[in-house]
Amino acid sequence: MVKVSLKEYSPDDIRKILRRVEGVFYDEPIVLDLGDVRRAYIVGDIHGDAVAASIILRLLDKSDEVFIFLGDYVDRGSYGTEVFCSLVERKLDSPQRVFLLRGNHECQETNRYYGFYEELAMKWWEEGAALWDEFNKVFSYLPLAARIDEGRLICLHGGIPRRLRSLDGLKRYRKGWRDPEDDVLLELLWNDPDESVDEFAPNFMRGPGVFLFGRKAFERFMQETRAELMVRAHTYIPEGARWFFDKRLLSIFSPIDYVGRPVNGSIALYDRGELKVVELRKLR
Repeated sequence: MVKVSLKEYSPDDIRKILRRVEGVFYDEPIVLDLGDVRRAYIVGDIHGDAVAASIILRLLDKSDEVFIFLGDYVDRGSYGTEVFCSLVERKLDSPQRVFLLRGNHECQETNRYYGFYEELAMKWWEEGAALWDEFNKVFSYLPLAARIDEGRLICLHGGIPRRLRSLDGLKRYRKGWRDPEDDVLLELLWNDPDESVDEFAPNFMRGPGVFLFGRKAFERFMQETRAELMVRAHTYIPEGARWFFDKRLLSIFSPIDYVGRPVNGSIALYDRGELKVVELRKLR
């Protein structure tokens, strides 16, 4: 058994943390260029899983490595508040070592209906609704992507949008929106890879406006971006990690429990050009 080590937070604690970090996220660019970083842990969805978060935070606290989180801290699980606030405290302590990206569940319309609003309301009733608004203001300033090792590795939450030629195309967008303002932003947070697709195809599992992207779309985007590897999250993967496109794209999923379904929760380690899968159960 893993001891859950997440702190408990009062509404006043949460407000203080969110107000302190708001300016930090606001000042970060929409695409983080961490060119001199050669080694980093990369974490997929956590979705309010207190056990998975405890394992990851223990590793973070005893390590000097860079950590990049790919979003979806809230919804689905019961501890989204504690997960996000715990990560924010690490961000405040080590702003050049801990980086938090935005996932599709860090959007207001999504976390209104998939558990986070209800979590806050159950814990603090009417005060929870006010906190939900403050959380979503902070979420709106999270970066959307990161690249490290002189651009060799790209990190993002979802996938390649149809109308985005390279990662630099994101730099024309401003942060501060609660929900995606156009199809590029929506697809970046929601699209999924698929080996059976060449370019793009409708993603009927996700719904209208969301697409599957295939090998040709991926290779063209990577060439335009001058990148070699990509790590993304977003997809429920029971085995915790899955490779695509000749092991150039790694999809990771980091909860141990996902709405009652067991997961072999995993994170990635990038080490000077190589990507490795790290299973959380081996870190217990």
